[in-house]
Amino acid sequence: MADAQEANAIGIKKSAITAWTKLSEAQEEVATYNCKDNPYFYTDYWDDNESNILSDEEAEQLCYKCPLIKLCYEFAIANEEEYGIWGGVNMSRKQNHLW
Repeated sequence: MADAQEANAIGIKKSAITAWTKLSEAQEEVATYNCKDNPYFYTDYWDDNESNILSDEEAEQLCYKCPLIKLCYEFAIANEEEYGIWGGVNMSRKQNHLW
């Protein structure tokens, strides 16, 4: 299990360490998943060309096929994520969640 210092260094809340660890371990076991190394999922990679950015609906659709969807969503809830698509759910509209 990851330690609290490591988790804190990358912005993981103490209450989310267990969920983060489960998601991280599952990611290592799955050869590929839709957001892995996908620059259109992460704002760090966005450039000035907005045509490269996935719409919320496009991102959500990719998530629905992912074997990590539930673990991803559980992590986002535990870490109190407010933005982004996590587990097929737009966290700014999470009242529409799947689980």
